[in-house]
Amino acid sequence: MHARHLVRRVANCLAGLAIVTVAAVAVATVSGGPVLAREAALDDPIVKLTALLRRVRDQPTLLEGRNLSAARSLLVDVRLLWSIEPSRAQDAALVMLDVMGQYLDASNEPTSKTPESELRDAARSALEAHLDPAFGRWLALEILAQDHAQPIERRLAVARLFETNNVPASKLVLLACAGERDPRLRRSARRALSGWSDEAVHALFFAELGGSGERRDLEAETLAEQHFERVRFAPDSRIAGPYAQWVRAALVSPDWRQASRAARLQAPIDNDHVVPALIEALAAWKSRAEAGAQSLRVRHEIRRALRERSGRSFSMDPKEWREWWALVRAGKVRGLTPQTAGGFQESTEASFFGIRPMSDRIVFVIDRSGSMQEPFRGRERESTGGSFVATESNRRFDEATRQLLGFLEAMGPSTRFDVVLFHDLAEPWRGELVPATPANLAAMREWLTFQKPNGGTMLRSGVDAALHVGRDGRIDLAKLEADTVIVLCDGETAEGPAWVEPFLERVVPWTRVVFHGVQIGSEGDATMSRLAAGSHGDFVKMDG
Repeated sequence: MHARHLVRRVANCLAGLAIVTVAAVAVATVSGGPVLAREAALDDPIVKLTALLRRVRDQPTLLEGRNLSAARSLLVDVRLLWSIEPSRAQDAALVMLDVMGQYLDASNEPTSKTPESELRDAARSALEAHLDPAFGRWLALEILAQDHAQPIERRLAVARLFETNNVPASKLVLLACAGERDPRLRRSARRALSGWSDEAVHALFFAELGGSGERRDLEAETLAEQHFERVRFAPDSRIAGPYAQWVRAALVSPDWRQASRAARLQAPIDNDHVVPALIEALAAWKSRAEAGAQSLRVRHEIRRALRERSGRSFSMDPKEWREWWALVRAGKVRGLTPQTAGGFQESTEASFFGIRPMSDRIVFVIDRSGSMQEPFRGRERESTGGSFVATESNRRFDEATRQLLGFLEAMGPSTRFDVVLFHDLAEPWRGELVPATPANLAAMREWLTFQKPNGGTMLRSGVDAALHVGRDGRIDLAKLEADTVIVLCDGETAEGPAWVEPFLERVVPWTRVVFHGVQIGSEGDATMSRLAAGSHGDFVKMDG
């Protein structure tokens, strides 16, 4: 009863407030009093929030103290007004878009929230609470589509909303915005379209895959790859034929990066049009391996594609896959079936803290900061690949050395590797990949013996050294032989994780490098998990 009584009192208060407001406006109108009319308008939270935003934007006024308190309070008032007065919905939506648009570039890091990012997120939450089909159509047609009539900040806010909220009515507008001059709007529109199962959207992203050299738009390529990893072509798709032809050619390209890319992008194509190409590509890369070419990473990726399509766990021998496909074509087995008893099993692969990289061209980026002197008594606590049981040893750095040598000895001389240590700066061992021969392993062991954990945790410097990043920020592909980087760190990094996503968007499409991460201890800052997730690598967290 008490709750009902409270609700009734709130309703009565709101009704009384509405009557008072209407009366004030009526008095001002009847009496012809412009002063009263202005006062009534100035009490409107939408008007007051709009004025505050303009003042903060146009004058050197900081969003702190009274301004911050007023902005927070007014945002709550506008949201309440939107809920109880539907006739003001568009006005409320516009000012919420203005708040969101004004602070779009505020921090997105959960650990470094700012007043600006909190206001932006509150405005976004209010907009999403009303995002039904009718409101979504209004946002698309009356805001996003109006390239001259609406401020760019409002349009950007709508595009950001559509990135995580699918609004069917927005498709044509987003396709138009994908060609806008403003790179921010172009980027948001493409992100919003990624994953749409639509022929026009497929055509947009397929066009992004054809660049080369300096003409390549790496960010657009990344979005295109994300799109084609998530969709499947319809039987009557007009894009499916040209796309399949592009994939088949790329799978046997002499450039391993092109083949690796194609192995990931074959997912939308049906079995009949891509399985034979995958099998023949596996054979081609096996022949190249026998001639000494870099191929293990590509063969692993092709086999993974075949396994996902077939449900079978055959090896990397193309003969086994040819026999299976002949039986499928003859109707004697179905393509997608569970592995049966007596099927081919994978051999045990070497591991580094449970990470089993599908590569024989690897750079290890190892933490040598002061905290690596701590005792290591680790067991796997969280993992995205493999299983691992550690034994007690001395320091964390000692365990990293033991795991590194054990992995390389198991892989053998056909594997090429290098090691980069990082602390206050990066220290490469060789600066190029060398075979994992007994002599090279002995030399590396001796070098590591004289390395003493000390200093800070400049992980980014280690990653840059592993990828041969120059002073101008460019990667020298002529020097970059590695296709895999394994990063080990035991604490928060000096740079934090905010750099990771922009870095990967720039680097992964160009280099095709996969990052795997090993975190020792509980004080990490998500840098390594983000490196792994953003490049399709594995991440392991160890107690230690």
